Amino acid sequence: MLYRINSLREIRRGYVFNYKDFMEKKEIKEFWDCSLFKNSFLCLPKGNLYHYTSANALSSIIQNQELWTTKSNFMNDTSEIQYACELFLKRLECSKLREEDKQSIKKCFEEGKSEGIFDSMYVLCLSANPDSLPMWSYYGTNDGYNIGISPQFVNDFANTNFIMNKALITDDKGNAKWVESINSKCVSVDTNGDVSYGSGIKANYVLYDETKQVKIFDLLLEEIGNIILENSHNPSIQINIMLNTLFDFIPFMKDYSYHNEEEYRVLVKLEGTGGNQLMLNKIQKYRVFKGALIPYITLVLNKPNYFNSIMASPFNRSELVLLGMQDVISTYPSQLDLLYSKIPSRF
Repeated sequence: MLYRINSLREIRRGYVFNYKDFMEKKEIKEFWDCSLFKNSFLCLPKGNLYHYTSANALSSIIQNQELWTTKSNFMNDTSEIQYACELFLKRLECSKLREEDKQSIKKCFEEGKSEGIFDSMYVLCLSANPDSLPMWSYYGTNDGYNIGISPQFVNDFANTNFIMNKALITDDKGNAKWVESINSKCVSVDTNGDVSYGSGIKANYVLYDETKQVKIFDLLLEEIGNIILENSHNPSIQINIMLNTLFDFIPFMKDYSYHNEEEYRVLVKLEGTGGNQLMLNKIQKYRVFKGALIPYITLVLNKPNYFNSIMASPFNRSELVLLGMQDVISTYPSQLDLLYSKIPSRF
């Protein structure tokens, strides 16, 4: 029996009971920090986040008030998604499911991957650590910086909050008064011309603990086993719910060897609307990295106070660096704290 993966939105409608019970389990609520039903798959950051980057990228971020999110299958480490996928398949093989059910679930899982379920996601990688030596080493020993980002950025983006401006309105009798009016989204996707698209956001701290990763996969497989027993005549739709839930967890799991990154990840998924194909040529852009063209989309931050600090790496201590940072801070439309890494440098 093949458990075909259908549209997630279509699957979840009318089949919430088992799905919700699973999401209420202790380990799952802990992973998503109990905020799942306020904002689907959104764990709000507990404090400032930090984007480690080069001097050239920092200049673009500050001047344009924007962040770039990279297409998921073009990440620096191409094994990231594969790691969690392989771990799930190992747990599937160890599960108590019948062999025919294991093979059907594996086939469905592999089809989802091959049909590009991860390919239409764009990823923004941030860190909870404001001064990380491994991050400084990776993002440039001579011109590295990080920029502090308020947790409000994630909340406003996920909830599509709008900027409220005061506007002077005059009535027919010439009486004027100030009223609040909606201007633009606080965080928006930059497009080249008019284009219709739908977007969804997921965000969470990356989980590096393999024991907890295994527990989550085992709970999901246990739930699938219960569904097969209780709905032996037609379990496929509810199993699809659980498999699609699996695809929501995988991008937030990494090998423990990366734990020093303390990563917080924002995923943006784009799709066409009204049955129309997504016009990526009007949304997606390309940057060059080691001779390769890397697709990304631009998030425009319409509130300057989302950025609240700039820190120079421990290898970046010249007088010119200090002067440049001071000048940036003096011209930026919101307060930015100027910081230096406290990590001692041997060079």
